[in-house]
Amino acid sequence: MFESEFLLEDEALGVRTEADPSPENELVGSNFFLGGILGWVLGSYRKPSNQLVPASNTIESDYSAEEKIFLTELWRFEKELQSSMEKEDWYRVYLLVQLAAEAMKNEWSEFIPGNQGYVGSSKFEGEVHSILQHFLQLCQNAIKLDYQRLLPEKVETTGKTAEVYLDFETMNLSIDGEILERKEGGEGKK
Repeated sequence: MFESEFLLEDEALGVRTEADPSPENELVGSNFFLGGILGWVLGSYRKPSNQLVPASNTIESDYSAEEKIFLTELWRFEKELQSSMEKEDWYRVYLLVQLAAEAMKNEWSEFIPGNQGYVGSSKFEGEVHSILQHFLQLCQNAIKLDYQRLLPEKVETTGKTAEVYLDFETMNLSIDGEILERKEGGEGKK
């Protein structure tokens, strides 16, 4: 379960202003953070081939209990993000991407190779790169959406601080304690 506070403001929604000559409308902070992790997953991290793996890890053929929890959360999160994009539920997509960036920095950081505290099982170590690559690419696609065009009514909430919470049991998102309703289908762009 994730809880985060963040500002729903012009810059976070990708709104361009005269002072912002950037040609792309992206979620600035999340984009840089998730982009950095994606770059690492795509090839900047390489485990030295001469590094010996302890014998106890070579026999281990399953994920640790913590790794299973992380992977379950990641896959459920990925499924929810993909479904929200397919249903064109853009506000939900925006909130999920914000929470993904927070999770990578906080709750999930110990499962990201190269981060402090990372100790993965041999199975996890062998598979985490491709698993994270797919998830982070989906997040990058979501970040690049034109939220100014897709969420014009949300731009009016500029400056409002919101407490956003994701319940992994139900995959319900709540904002300041109120559950955010899901779109039922591809109802078209608003």
